[in-house]
Amino acid sequence: MKGERASDRLPDMEHLTGSLKKIAEVIGVEKTVALSKILGGRWFYICGIDSLERKIRNRRIRDEYDRGGVTAVDLARQFGLSQSMIQKILSE
Repeated sequence: MKGERASDRLPDMEHLTGSLKKIAEVIGVEKTVALSKILGGRWFYICGIDSLERKIRNRRIRDEYDRGGVTAVDLARQFGLSQSMIQKILSE
């Protein structure tokens, strides 16, 4: 409508419920509405931070191993993992 700002058309935080409210608390109402417009009605999955951190850690392990001069035992000590876990990561 003429003279109406985009922010005037946004819901107030107290009108949001469930996941939308949780998302809005992190990224704000305006960005939550934008996400809702793009993804509304669809199921989507956001992996947990543990999964992301594990992928980053595993990439670091692989990179250090590929540079050379370090063994699985060294990496196990450095990253606080078992040698068998390091070997599993390196085999992936």
